[in-house]
Amino acid sequence: MERNENEFWSANNNDPGLNINPEIKHYLRETAGWGKFLGILGFVFISLMLLGLLGFSMFFSNSFQNGANPYGAGPNMGILMGIYFLFFAALYFFPSWYIYQFATKTKTALLYNQETDLIRAFSRLKSFFKFWGILTIVFLAFYGLALLAMGFGMFMAR
Repeated sequence: MERNENEFWSANNNDPGLNINPEIKHYLRETAGWGKFLGILGFVFISLMLLGLLGFSMFFSNSFQNGANPYGAGPNMGILMGIYFLFFAALYFFPSWYIYQFATKTKTALLYNQETDLIRAFSRLKSFFKFWGILTIVFLAFYGLALLAMGFGMFMAR
C-alpha cells in the first residue's frame, strides 16, 4: 500500500523523530573538529592581516615623514592599503566565526546530548554557507560585469 506525501511528512505521535546514531555522532564530531580547526586558522589569518595593516601603515607613514617616496607611491597609499587589509579582515571574520560557532556548539550538543545546541550549531552552519553563497554570487556578478566591460572596450577599440 502506498502512502501519500502528506501522510509521510505529517507529525505522528508514534514517530520517534530523528535518531542520531553513533555513526552520525562520529561524523558530526569529526566535522566539528575540522570546523574548529578552520575557524581558528581563519582567526590567525585575520590577525596576520591586521599585523600587515599595522606594518604597511608604519612603513608608509615613516617613509613620507623622511621625505622618501617608496616605489613611487603617493601619500595616500598607506590609507588605501589599510582599507584593503581592513576590508578583507572583516570579510574573512564572519565565515571564520560561523564555522567556529558551529564546531563548538556541535561538540557541546554531542557531549551533553542537547538538541537546542545542535539546532544552534546547524543555524551557524547555514549562516556559513549562506555567507559564502552570497559572496560567490557577488564575485560572479563582478566578473560578469568585468567581462562585459572588457568586451565593450574591445568592440569600441576597433
